[in-house]
Amino acid sequence: MNSDNATANDQWPEDGDHPDLDCVPGIVDDESGFAVASFPVELSFSCGDESLLPQASRSVRQEYQDSARWQRLTCQSVSVYAERDRGVIYAVQTLTAVDFDWRWEGAVAFLPETLRRHPDASDHELRNLPYDDPQVWSGEIIEVDSARGCLYVSLDDPERIPQTGVFLVRPFEFLRTLNSVYNEPAFEEVRRVLPGRLVATLGGVHPRIAARSGPKIEAALPELRQWWDFGWSILWGPPGTGKTYTAGQQIAAALNDPNERILVISTTNRATDAIAVSIGMAAKSSHGDLLSSGQLLRIGKGADWSEFDSRGVESMLQNTEADLLVQVDDLAKQLASADASDDKAGLRNQIASLQRRAGDRSRRIVLDPAVRVVVCTAFRAMSVLDLNEVRQQIESDFAPFTTVMIDEGGLVSRAAVAALSMLASRRVVLVGDSRQLAPISRISRILPQRYQVWLAGSALGHLREFESETTAVHMLKVQRRMHPDL
Repeated sequence: MNSDNATANDQWPEDGDHPDLDCVPGIVDDESGFAVASFPVELSFSCGDESLLPQASRSVRQEYQDSARWQRLTCQSVSVYAERDRGVIYAVQTLTAVDFDWRWEGAVAFLPETLRRHPDASDHELRNLPYDDPQVWSGEIIEVDSARGCLYVSLDDPERIPQTGVFLVRPFEFLRTLNSVYNEPAFEEVRRVLPGRLVATLGGVHPRIAARSGPKIEAALPELRQWWDFGWSILWGPPGTGKTYTAGQQIAAALNDPNERILVISTTNRATDAIAVSIGMAAKSSHGDLLSSGQLLRIGKGADWSEFDSRGVESMLQNTEADLLVQVDDLAKQLASADASDDKAGLRNQIASLQRRAGDRSRRIVLDPAVRVVVCTAFRAMSVLDLNEVRQQIESDFAPFTTVMIDEGGLVSRAAVAALSMLASRRVVLVGDSRQLAPISRISRILPQRYQVWLAGSALGHLREFESETTAVHMLKVQRRMHPDL
C-alpha cells in the first residue's frame, strides 16, 4: 500500500526541475518553496448580459442561507464499514429519512459536548453554540446512501468514534465557498470574470483556442481532434455509451502536450474514483512514467484504495491525503492496544503530525506544477477557489490548470460550473447527459425563473437534439451496456 518510491508531490523540485509547463513565475508557495502552477488565461468570452451576475449571486446567497443551518439527525446504530486499504470508515445509520444528495459528501458530521449533555436543546440554542465547544466526535462525510439513510464518515480523531443518539451535520461547505465567490468582498476582483462564463453555461458559446506556435502536438483522440480545439466543449452521451472510458482515454492523450495541466472533477467519491481509475488505466500504456512517478493523482479523503490497487493504478493515491489517513488508522489501532503512557503519547504525536500533513497535502498537490493531472470531487475543487494563491492568480488573469473537465456535468449547477471554470486557463470540458437528473436545489422552486436557472439547471440543460449542435459538442452513440439486439 505504501511505497518507498517518492512521488512528485513528496520530492519538491529545485528551480528548473519541473516538466516543460508554461507556468508563469510570481507566486511562490511559502512552505515548499516551489513556484505555484500558473497559466495565462486564454479563454475569451463576451461580457454578455450584466444582469446575469446579480441574478446568480442572489440565487446562490439564498440557497446558502437556506442550507447553512445545522441539521439535527439521530444515529440509530454505528458500525465499521471498511478498514482494509481505506482506513476506518464508520457507517452511521440515521433514524429519520433525510434528502441526502452528493453535496453532503465533504460535509461535517459532529456531536458537540453541549448537545451530548442536552440532547433536547432547541435549534436556537444550537445556533448559538460557542465556536470552541468541545466535540465528542466529528468527521467528514465521504459517502451517502440515501436509500438506506446512512452516512459514511472518516473521523477527525480515530479515538473518538460516533455514538448513538442525536448529532449534527453541516451540509453546506460546498455552498459556503460558492457563496463566497459570488457574494463576499474578498472575491470582488474575481467576480469580474464570471459574467462571460455564466453566459457560456446557458449554451451555444464555444470559443476556439488560439493556435500555438511551433509543431502541432496531437493531444486528442482521433475522433475528438476538432472538438479539443474549443475552449468550452461537451462530451454528451446517454448512460452506457462510455463517457467515463472516453474521458479517461482523452485525458491520457492530452498528456502528449507537455504544456497541459488538467483538473478532473466529479460529484461523488464513487464517481471520482471511477474517472480517476479510467485515466490511470489509459495512462498505463501511453504515459506509464508519469503514472508511476506520482504526476497523476486523485486527492481527497474518500478514495477507495482497493479499487485503485485492483486495477494497478495505486500510485494515483501514493502520498495523498487518503494514503496518510490510512497510516493514521494503522497508528490508531496500535494506540488502542498500547499500555504504557509513553507509548500512547508517542503514538498520539505521530497521529497528530500525520493529520496536519494530510490536511495540507491536497493543497500542495493542487499548487505543485510537477503534478500533471489532479482528480477530485466538486467539493474539493470548490475549496481550491478559497486558496489565497489561486484567488491572486484569477485576479491577475491566470489559472492553476490549463484544462478543467467536469464529469457528471448534468448534476452540477450552472452557478457552480461558472465558478469552477475559473480554475482553467485554456479549456473547459463538460461530460454528462442532459436527460439525466438535474442539479438539486432546496430553494430554487420558490424563486423566480430568472434565478432558478442558475441552481436548478446545468450547463448541459440546453442540449436537445444532437443534429442542431456544433463540433464543440461530441455525442457518444454506441451503447455498451445493452444487449446487441436492443
